[in-house]
Amino acid sequence: MSAKDYQHDLSDNPDIYSDYWLHSGKHSFANIRTEPTFCLVYSGELIIECGDETISIGKGDCLFLKGEQIVNMEQKNCGPDKFCGIFIEFNQSFLLDFYNNRRRKRYSVNNKCISGNMVKLQNIPCIRSLYVSMIPFLEAGEKLPKYLLELKQLEAVYSLLVLDKNFYPCLFDVCDTSLMNLLHENNICKN
Repeated sequence: MSAKDYQHDLSDNPDIYSDYWLHSGKHSFANIRTEPTFCLVYSGELIIECGDETISIGKGDCLFLKGEQIVNMEQKNCGPDKFCGIFIEFNQSFLLDFYNNRRRKRYSVNNKCISGNMVKLQNIPCIRSLYVSMIPFLEAGEKLPKYLLELKQLEAVYSLLVLDKNFYPCLFDVCDTSLMNLLHENNICKN
């Protein structure tokens, strides 16, 4: 089987993709440097090691992975359920655009950042909604239109912020005062 047999692109955007494994067993990735990433497991199991932390998530579970982490991931089938997951990455360009154009006064980079390098997310309605709305595309093997991709990235950010406002400084650490001053001085960021 080729590598293409194992991966289905939900989009032409490299920041939103799905992985699934057609063979039995497991597949591992080592020393991956991450962007802030929202992971959703449709079937099977995902085990992520980051430093001295290890989290395992299964069918229907979600996880947030902070950016700039080195992780080891193991994707495992569970019995007849082959691994299938959806990953939404937030690159720096997307986050700066969000910060400049959509941020709300109720969020602050002065909030305390969530602890740990990765967080298993509570199964609240806005996170379930994001997850459930992507399943038909995954099952049909169809790509999401560009406007839906952008909406899904925004929905993922807002879902994290609804869950806990302390995700804000984790997502927008680029908004560190010294860095923001540099961006303002060079007319890169408007606030």
